[in-house]
Amino acid sequence: MPRENVCSFCGTENETDEYVCRTCQRRLSALPRWARSSRAAGSAKRKTWALRLAAGLALATLVWFNYPYVPNPIIWLKAPSSNLTSISSPEKWSMRGANPDGSGYIAGTSPALKGEIVQTYDLGVATRSSPAIVEGVVYIGGDFKITAFDGNDGEPKWETPTAGPVHGTPAVAGQNLYVPLQDKRLLALDLKSGAIRWEFDSDSPLIGSVAVDGGIVYAAAQGRKVYAIDAESGRQIWKLDVGSSVVQPPAVYRGKVVAGSSAGNIFVQNARTGDKRLRIRTGSLLAQHPVIGNDRIYVLSDGDLLAFDANARELPGEYPLNLVWAQLSIWQVPVPSPPAQPGFEWRVSLPRGMGDFLVAPAATPEGLYLGSDLGGIYAMDPLQGDILWQFQTPAAMLMQPIVIGQSLYFGTADGALYAVNRFSGQTEWNIMLDAPMSGPLSFASGRLYAHTTDGRLNIIR
Repeated sequence: MPRENVCSFCGTENETDEYVCRTCQRRLSALPRWARSSRAAGSAKRKTWALRLAAGLALATLVWFNYPYVPNPIIWLKAPSSNLTSISSPEKWSMRGANPDGSGYIAGTSPALKGEIVQTYDLGVATRSSPAIVEGVVYIGGDFKITAFDGNDGEPKWETPTAGPVHGTPAVAGQNLYVPLQDKRLLALDLKSGAIRWEFDSDSPLIGSVAVDGGIVYAAAQGRKVYAIDAESGRQIWKLDVGSSVVQPPAVYRGKVVAGSSAGNIFVQNARTGDKRLRIRTGSLLAQHPVIGNDRIYVLSDGDLLAFDANARELPGEYPLNLVWAQLSIWQVPVPSPPAQPGFEWRVSLPRGMGDFLVAPAATPEGLYLGSDLGGIYAMDPLQGDILWQFQTPAAMLMQPIVIGQSLYFGTADGALYAVNRFSGQTEWNIMLDAPMSGPLSFASGRLYAHTTDGRLNIIR
C-alpha cells in the first residue's frame, strides 16, 4: 500500500490506515492527495510572496537611504553656461562679505592703513548699499540709480536708472555686475557701460545682496524664495521656498548653499541642484545671515552664536522625526531625550551683563570677530567658541566687520571707525566719521570704503 499519509509535524510518511505517526507519535490528519497538493501549492505561493515582499522592502530601504546621492537631472538639463564666481582679493572687492562664503575675510598682505580720510563723495540720498571695487572703479547702488565712477578722482563712468532705491551691494563676476532690486528684478549689467545684459523677474522684491559661484547667481527674495540663476543667461536653474522671509545674503561653500529664514531655520542645499542636505532649527528668529568658515556654519540666534558642521547631512525623514520627538519631550511624554541636531557642534552665550551678540561674525582660520549690543568686540575660537580677547567701544558695532591681512575693521553706532590687530586686539587707529555707516565696509588696493547715513562715501587709507 502506498505511503500517502504524511505527518504535518515531522514529515514522516505513514500508511494510510495509521492514525498515529510512527516517529513523533502525534495524531495524523489524513488528507486526500488533491488537498495535500493544494496545501503544498499554497505554501509555496506564500513563500514566493514573502520573498518578494522582503526584496521590495530591502530595495525601498536602499533607495530611501541613498536617495540624496542619486544624481538630479538638473545637473544635465540645466547646467550653468559659465563658471563665473565673485572672488575678492586685496586689489578688488567683488561682493558683500568679500566672497561667496560671506566670511568677510581676505587673506594675504596689504599696505597698513593710517586711518586718514583721503576723499569723500556725496552720493545723494543714502541707501544701505556698499560698493564693489574693481580696477579702481567704484560700483554702488543709489537712490533710483546704479552708479560707476573712478575711485581716485570721482570721474563718472556710467549711471543706470532703476525703479527705486538700490539697497543691495552689487556683485562682480567676469564682466558682469549683478544688482538685486526691490521691483522684483535682478539685473546683470555690463561692467564697462552699465548696459543691461539680462534681467530676471522674481515673484517678490529681491533684498540685500547676491552671491555668485560656479556660474550661478544666488538671490534671496522677500517672499521666502531663494533663486539659483544662470550667471550668463539669466535662466532660472532652481528655486527654494524657505517658508518665511530669507535672511540675506545666502552663503555658498564647496558645492553647498546656506540660507537662513526669519523663522529661525537654516537650509543647507546642494548648490548645483537645490536638493536638501540639511535643515537646522535654531529655536528663535534670525536677523543675521549665516557665515561659513573653517568647514563650519556660524549663525546668530537669540543673541547666541551657534556652530554647525558644514559637511553634515541628514537622513531622509530625520528632520520631521526629530521635530516630533522634540515636541513629545516638551510635552513631557515619557520618551528618551531627543538627539542633538545633525552637525551641531556648540552654542555660546556671553556672560551675564555683557549683552548679546548683535552682528554676523567675520570668520578667519584663527578667529571669529563680532560685536555685542553693549559695545563689546570679541574674538572667538572658531573651533570651540572660547573668547580669545575682548575690545570695548562706547557704542555697538553696526555691521559685519571685515578682516584684511592682520587687521580687523569695523564701524560703530556713534560714527567711529576702528582698525584693530586681529591677533592681539590692540588698537591700530580709530577715527570719527560724520555719520554712522549705512552699509558694510569694502576694501580694495589699500583703501577702505565706508558708506554713511548722510549719503557720503568715505575713502580711508
